[in-house]
Amino acid sequence: MTLLDQGVYQGVWSAGLRASTNWSTLIDRFDVILSRTAPDLVVLVEADMKTIMNRLRSREDGDTRFAPDSQAFDRGIRGYESLKNRIRSTDTAPASIVIENETREDLSSGVDRIAESIHSIHN
Repeated sequence: MTLLDQGVYQGVWSAGLRASTNWSTLIDRFDVILSRTAPDLVVLVEADMKTIMNRLRSREDGDTRFAPDSQAFDRGIRGYESLKNRIRSTDTAPASIVIENETREDLSSGVDRIAESIHSIHN
């Protein structure tokens, strides 16, 4: 079993955030790497747009790659959706689950879902 924290998909997203290439082309260029190094499970952590924007604005130390209401923010969201669509629509992609991250309770239930998913992959 391969466990990654911000693994290969995060790497593609990070590269694409600063690139001018459209997301589909960029993901196609990384397809071989993605297929060879993909983990057994991709956990997609989501929150609604308002929550994401509020969290970014509340960072006191400015520790973020992009600010809400910026072109980089919009590109980052498009990139996430492009990667998510690729993961969820390709037969050769790893298993994936979506975990909500609106509240601490969401994360607690998300941990249980992740554990269940890992267990089911290898049983």
